[in-house]
Amino acid sequence: MPTAHANGIDIEYRTEGDPADPVLLLVMGLGGQLIAWPQGFVDGLRTRGFYVIRYDNRDCGLSAKFEGTPDISLLLAGDGSSAPYRIEDMADDATALLTELGISKAHVVGVSMGGMIAQAMAVNHQDRLLSACSIMSTTGDRSVGAPTGEAVAALLRPIATNRQEAVDASSREAVSSGRRSSRRTRRSSAGAPRMHMTARTALRERRVNSPRSSPRRTGPRGCTECACPSW
Repeated sequence: MPTAHANGIDIEYRTEGDPADPVLLLVMGLGGQLIAWPQGFVDGLRTRGFYVIRYDNRDCGLSAKFEGTPDISLLLAGDGSSAPYRIEDMADDATALLTELGISKAHVVGVSMGGMIAQAMAVNHQDRLLSACSIMSTTGDRSVGAPTGEAVAALLRPIATNRQEAVDASSREAVSSGRRSSRRTRRSSAGAPRMHMTARTALRERRVNSPRSSPRRTGPRGCTECACPSW
């Protein structure tokens, strides 16, 4: 798969479909590689006339890795100054990737933290969006959208140290969430013939806390002011 140098970092990406079709950028959530998007879903978008781009966020998959660990006590107190990066930086990554690929405008679909990134793109780069779709995500408003206990436990589970552990963990997620029909698909995705980048504790803390260090995306100059169609 190709790599683009965008926003000062290397970003691994994959394109599928006809470049002449409208562009649809898929943004995966916390710790999810581009291969986490079900191929059937991607194929469906492509056959419906979209040129699909998906990529690995920074600190994930085969894209650039960062250093440093945020100060959790500061983050909990509302001070995000120790975070190595924020959601807005990741939105800049996505926008810069489009620029590097020569794309002026795109539909953007994000899931979970990817939905937050799509929202930040809608706020800060709305001239580059044809539309924005945020799936099972939240706006950064601390009074809404809190994760369940089960979700927190999944985020903080022991980190996989090899490919088989990643496959097993992905399979357990599918069962515990009730998505038994997707178990085989998730095992196949997690065990795909692609380098498995082992996560470090510091890396996970950077990922988990990047949303905490970002401002909420509501109110004046937020998502409510976005001119592009959004869902």
